Amino acid sequence: EVMYAFQNAIHTKKIKVQLQPVKNVMENRWEEVEVLARLIDNDGNMISPASFMQYLDKNGMISELDCIVLEKSCRLLRKWIDDGRKPFPININIAGSDLREESIYNRMINTVEEYRIEPSLIGIEIKESALLEKGEVVKEKINELRAAGFRVCMDDFGSGYTSITDLANLPVDMIKFAIPFVHNCIGSKKGTTMLKGLIGIFQKIDIPCVCKGVENMLQERLLRECGCKMAQGDVLESAMDIEKFEKRFIYTEE
Repeated sequence: EVMYAFQNAIHTKKIKVQLQPVKNVMENRWEEVEVLARLIDNDGNMISPASFMQYLDKNGMISELDCIVLEKSCRLLRKWIDDGRKPFPININIAGSDLREESIYNRMINTVEEYRIEPSLIGIEIKESALLEKGEVVKEKINELRAAGFRVCMDDFGSGYTSITDLANLPVDMIKFAIPFVHNCIGSKKGTTMLKGLIGIFQKIDIPCVCKGVENMLQERLLRECGCKMAQGDVLESAMDIEKFEKRFIYTEE
């Protein structure tokens, strides 16, 4: 059922994206935006990512979705630039299996070149487990992407894969803390002390951090007290359709 819905969505162009902005809560400004893939079924209903992402990755189809999201993101950036608007840096998610594909680097380079987009405007979010996967191919692809100018972000940090010895050698430009990790940390005094310490460590080695899953103003205040500059969550702004995002953030003077 998921495979049929995905193939049908590609054929009928019913793969949509939603955008969720990331906020600098210290300076009260919006810094960048994460692009999230959505599938639409024949009845026009949105299929939850939890229902299809794992399935597509398992069946070798996730790279097709990732490339579609990249293309849609570059098209958006090109539109904003052509309209004389300041483009929001865009972050997209790619699966760990993409990094094992020899063609991933060329496909990404070709897409940004086609739309004449500076690679630095594209951030590649890779889950902690995939980023730390052993193997030269994965390391090479990450290094190639960074060398080409793409930003690489470790997503879901705190899921349990990173060891203390890994921290000094993380090949990333940004860290996104996993939602359960953030919630567990700010739920206790010891946890907030640990989170504050981790954020401080990353700041000292020039790796900015984003805390995800901010659901209420108390959480936002606690994160600011921990030194967290950037946050993402529904209490700040939830994921929204392109039209709503553009009206809210891009074409604000119209």
